[in-house]
Formats: sequence, C-alpha cells, structure tokens
Amino acid sequence: MEQSQQAIPEVVERETRECPPRQTEKTLLEQVVEERQQTPVYGSYDVIVVGGGTAGVVAALSAARNGASTLLLEKHSFLGGSLLAGAICFMGFFNIYKPYPDRPEVQLVRGIPDEIVRRLIQEGASAGFYEEFAALDYDSKCVSWDRDKLPVVLRDLLRESGVHVIMGAEFQDVIMTGQAVRGVIWEDHAGRHAAYGKVTVDTSGIAEVAYQAGAPCRIFPERQTGGMSLGMAHVDTERLREYAQSKEAVRLLSYKMDGDQKAFIARLTLDLRKLDAFRERIESLHFMDSPCMIANEKGSFNMINAVTMRFDTTDPDERTKARITLTQSCLKLADMLQKHVPGFEHAVLDWISPEIGIRFGRVVDCVYDITRDDVDHLRVPDDTVGVYGVQDAYLSLGTDCRIEGGWYGIPYRALIPQKVENLLVAGEMVTSDWVVWMSIRLTGGCMLMGQAAGTAAALAARKNILPRQLAPEELREALLAMGAFLG
Repeated sequence: MEQSQQAIPEVVERETRECPPRQTEKTLLEQVVEERQQTPVYGSYDVIVVGGGTAGVVAALSAARNGASTLLLEKHSFLGGSLLAGAICFMGFFNIYKPYPDRPEVQLVRGIPDEIVRRLIQEGASAGFYEEFAALDYDSKCVSWDRDKLPVVLRDLLRESGVHVIMGAEFQDVIMTGQAVRGVIWEDHAGRHAAYGKVTVDTSGIAEVAYQAGAPCRIFPERQTGGMSLGMAHVDTERLREYAQSKEAVRLLSYKMDGDQKAFIARLTLDLRKLDAFRERIESLHFMDSPCMIANEKGSFNMINAVTMRFDTTDPDERTKARITLTQSCLKLADMLQKHVPGFEHAVLDWISPEIGIRFGRVVDCVYDITRDDVDHLRVPDDTVGVYGVQDAYLSLGTDCRIEGGWYGIPYRALIPQKVENLLVAGEMVTSDWVVWMSIRLTGGCMLMGQAAGTAAALAARKNILPRQLAPEELREALLAMGAFLG
C-alpha cells in the first residue's frame, strides 16, 4: 500500500515513555521522570539520513542525486565518523586478484565512493591507490587520505549535491505512526527539534534509529569492542621496514607506486608480538597486536590503528571509561614506539582519535541475514545492490574464509529491517555472522550499502511506497546508472 499523506504539524507533542532506569554508581532518587514535551518541527524531507560517517555521507549523496530532498544529521562537529575515529583507509575497492593469475583485476566499489576517492586525489588529500607487496591474499589495492582534508571534501560534495547537513545533532527519538517511521527528533545547541521524512536511513553505526523504532536488534557482548588511532610525524619508514623485516614482524607492506618505481611506503603492519619490548604488555595496555600504519606522504604515518578493548559499546558510562583508557594507551604506544623501535627515534605524536571507533554494536534483524555460506560460495543473488571481495577475518580464523579473488553480493533484503516500515539501515549492523561482519563492515562495504540505501530511499519516496515494496530491478537499474558494479 502507498504511504499515507498526512499534514505535517508545526510541533510534535508526546509524553516521555517509561523505561527501566540505567544502572549507575549513584543511588537513583527517582525511577521515572514524567514530562510532556512540545518539539518544534524543523522541516519535512523526502529522505532523512542519521549519521554522517562512512555509509551516511554516501547515502545522503545518493538520495539527493536521485532527486530527493535530503537531511543529514551528524552528532559530531565534523563529517567522517569512524573514518576519523578508528579507521585508517578505504579498503575493499578492488578484489584480491594478485595471488590468483586466473582472476582479473576488478574495481568492485564504484559510483559515488569512487568519486570521493577521485575528489580527494584532486584536492591533494590522497596519494591514490597503492599496491600491496606482503600479504597478497589479504588485499591487493588500497587508498588512504589526509584526515584533515577528508571532512572538508565530504562537506563540499554534500553542499554541491544540495544535501541539508546539520552537525552537532544528537539523535534522540523517532516519530512513529503504528510501525512506520515518520520522522526523527534530535537535540543540538539550539534545543530540541523534529523533522518529518518519507524514508529514514539509519547509518548511525550502532542502530540508534532502528532500536528506538522498535526494530528487532541483537547485541553480542563477546564481540563488542572499540578502538582508537593516532598519527606520528617524522618517521624514518625505510629504517622501520628494515628493522621489522629483521624481526620477521611485517604482516602488511604496501607502496605508493610512481610508474614501476616504489615512491614511498604507504602501509606497514607491525607485528608487536615479535618485539620483546611489547610482547608481554600488548593485552594489559590494550595495544592492537598488529597495528596497521598508513602513510599518505613520505616520512609520516598519518594513521596508526593503535589500541582496542572490549566494553559495552551501547552504554554511555562504559564508553566514557573506554575513551579515557584508550587515550592513555595511545599515549603509551607512541612513547614505546619512540623508545624501542628504530625509525621512530625522532617521531612526534601528531594526533589522537577524537572519538572511539565502535566495532559490533547493535545488529538489526533484517529481512535477510547474510551468512558465511553466502560469502564462502560467492553468492550474488538477484537483488544484489553491491558486490564485495575483501575478508578481514582470515588473519585470525585461517585460510578457510578467504574469498580468493572473487566477490559476493549484498542483497537489498539485508538493508530492510523487520517489523518497521519507512526505514533502511546501512553499515556495520546488517549481519549477525561475525565472519561476514569482518568483511562487510570495512569501509568499501559500508559505502556500497550507503549508496544502495540512499538510492532506494529516494526511489521509494518518489513513488510514495514503502521501501520493502520497491522492485529490486528498479533499484539495480538506478545504481548502474550511477556507475555501480553489480557483479
């Protein structure tokens, strides 16, 4: 059935819902606060995207370029989300072709994500794609970027496409009619606001919108972690490489190529388990056992995927404690690198993540849950909206989960939550299988899903139908028109 056309009120009036109190160290004087609120309506849009990170920016661009009036809400004062918190590069744009002579080199992630890469190169914010020379069966090509220029490039692209962006907007709640999402409520420095939207896309990373809307969600405590990165300048990367190779401590080694010549080291993963000064302290100091170091220029590591720990990523108190602990761990890692690792003698700490990069928060039960069997057998279903071919799990699980130069399809059904209408999800909350998640949550996979969700939202809004009623063939045709590759 078509979506109902109801008049948009000037205010949203509602009573605060009762909910069990969150346990804290302080004694709770009252169990429930009762209040009645009137929230001014900011506006009405075809598509609302909540979360301006990896998937959200692409979703908003896709929606706007398909003719939808689009609002993007981002809680930080910058765009990029986990790209600036815990991520280090764009992975998975190409299949893993290097170790497999019968596999052609294929760029899997195209369309708007590829446009972002090209814009970064144009603006001097990226050295472009670089080649892997060590773990050939892990990755073939990757691309990094300048972390200060990335948010600027994303902002410019959104402005040029007509997306209305509000930063510093903390999502609070959804506006519901029955099981259908009609809009969202957020708070910023000017107060509390509401906006109505025909379709909402949740790219929050921890399924904030889906959870508040009543979509079935799951949490896997044993898998919930968060990490932080840092950057260091004045690193002698070649001296580091020589030392690391002498200790057999190199896991990844990539070079930015200038023709047939190696211009500079673009990525080096250092296995701390092979270094005496670190081996016994990795766990207690929350170090990544193999921090991946990314260089966008010679002589610096613009990003080092540094520290990680397990905590309840949906609990504000736990997140605050983790933020403090991981910041201290970043400082300690930088100090130990300077003191114990050749190549870092004259290095200086350049920056530390402004936020924690969350891994495996809430998972939304969608119409379809991508399985490991789908990935292992490289299935590309009829409603595929993007294909992907990188697997981050084999480093810890063994060779039986490598994709070996092929790719699998991400079906549209995997982006549609159960039991809730007018809502799509994209990013790292679309599969409950950890092995699949270790592939699909990488930047290329999140961008693919964002492009598909934003496009689907725009088409559904234009046709005034529910997203689940949208014909996959129509969505695939629109994605192909935007330059996507569907296998």
